[in-house]
Amino acid sequence: MKRGQVTILLVVAVVIIAAVIFILFLNTSSKQTAIDVSKIDPVILPVYNHYLSCIETLTDEAVEIIGLSGGYIKLPEEYLNAGSSKIGYGISKGKKVLVTNDKIEDEIEDYLERFSTFCIDSDDFLDLIIEDSKSEFKIKIEEGKIIVEVIKGFSIIKEEKGYEFKEGGIIEIKSEMYGLIKTSENIIDSQIKDLDSIDLISLSEQDHPVEVVPFDEENFIFFVKSSENNEKQEIFRFGVNK
Repeated sequence: MKRGQVTILLVVAVVIIAAVIFILFLNTSSKQTAIDVSKIDPVILPVYNHYLSCIETLTDEAVEIIGLSGGYIKLPEEYLNAGSSKIGYGISKGKKVLVTNDKIEDEIEDYLERFSTFCIDSDDFLDLIIEDSKSEFKIKIEEGKIIVEVIKGFSIIKEEKGYEFKEGGIIEIKSEMYGLIKTSENIIDSQIKDLDSIDLISLSEQDHPVEVVPFDEENFIFFVKSSENNEKQEIFRFGVNK
């Protein structure tokens, strides 16, 4: 092989390696938390990873409950009692009452603050003493994702040495909740014009698949589903009362 060919091959190899490193960097950066992991003491790093994984699971749970309950975890005074399930209204007595994104964000925050204490249990880390494990969160629902910011962490003691975990970082979770709410709003804005009939053509033109099921003479249940290429099936359902 000639020297010029060897040089060209080396240049190509360097370019390929650089491209791979760049792609890996992008993937890592997209999942970075607000805390530089390299600055976390190795003693508490396992706790940190366990904690964030648990918070992500709790967020998924909250989103599922909210989707099936019309946007609520703690239901309002007025809701559709569908036997084994209770569903918030999108339209009630002819008025638009669909839950807002801000309210859903509050519901997820409350859920995480209530159950996050179970994410950090001294029984999982027998050599550690975990104190002040009640965390606080800020949730932001955006198109295609839900951002979970841990704004208050916890304290750990090991062998009489304390480690403070003031901020827990940021987790981005893929979700179509933002789009499902937008589609629900479009349905309601169309439906409220004529509560005596269902505009099937309008439903078929929505950005997400929609199903509607009559519950009784006065109530319908609408199901707004995530797109077929979504890895996890998400549903947002709400009641409509004439």
